[in-house]
Amino acid sequence: MQHPKIVIVAAADFVSDAVRHAWNKAGVEIVGPLLLDPPGETVLREAFGVLLDVTLEADVLFAHSQALIERDIPFLFVVRQARPESGLDPFVVSEDPQDIHAIFEALGWERHEGVLH
Repeated sequence: MQHPKIVIVAAADFVSDAVRHAWNKAGVEIVGPLLLDPPGETVLREAFGVLLDVTLEADVLFAHSQALIERDIPFLFVVRQARPESGLDPFVVSEDPQDIHAIFEALGWERHEGVLH
């Protein structure tokens, strides 16, 4: 059985080898990180969802999110690590199984409910 694919749009150093291994162990294949403008149709056709690094330039985030909305592809804005002092509970791309589960569940929920996070 093929693992679901999550496309990550971020700088090349966004995903460490340890994170990639943890996601693969959880049954999810990470594609990228990519900085295509926006990811091509071939990449997106097989994607369960897309993760956009919230630290990218606003115009890049806007262009990508608009393209994903038009194609009805679920996406989330993510960070590489949470800042405990912020008081926010962002979606974090990490080795933590709870973070992996939260992202995968949110993408699945968005896919069915049409609500953007």
